[in-house]
Amino acid sequence: IGTGVPMIRVDTGAAASRIEAITQVQSAQVSKSWPDRIVITVRERTPALAVTVPVTGSATGPAGDGFALIDSTGAVVRSVPVKPAGMPVFGTSIPLSALRGSTSVAAAVTVLHEVPAWIARAAATVTASSPQNVTLGLSNGVTIVWGSTARAAAKTAELYALMRTGAHYYDVSALETAVTR
Repeated sequence: IGTGVPMIRVDTGAAASRIEAITQVQSAQVSKSWPDRIVITVRERTPALAVTVPVTGSATGPAGDGFALIDSTGAVVRSVPVKPAGMPVFGTSIPLSALRGSTSVAAAVTVLHEVPAWIARAAATVTASSPQNVTLGLSNGVTIVWGSTARAAAKTAELYALMRTGAHYYDVSALETAVTR
């Protein structure tokens, strides 16, 4: 919004669109508060998953891996050299540039919100070859094949019953036909 532009001429929709073009912004609302204020409300993107990205060497350091932090829509919020503690790595063969709008990313984040909190905190990796095929890899080596986001409460109950066996592999993707190893 240009300095000195009369409020009556401010296009709030265009201003909101320009703000939403900022990578870290999920949504923006711009409104007029008469007689002399423009109110801008921004909802920031929240990183939910880390994606490993190769980093080329430079004069300041060697080549290695860095991480792109993505939100539930697959939008890259920021890049960091070290994965934040407690943030699962999203395992994918999809190029980073194609993750935005991915239904697989959305399903992976949804599953992390559906599973019991202690499982979500223990998740080291999340893979989703499709929205119907979400798998969690826990930091203790346990694998949980969750499947789709459907029937989360029933899957949780079944998982609790199966985890009493002390197995390292649990498949609750098809209820009533769960598998452990």
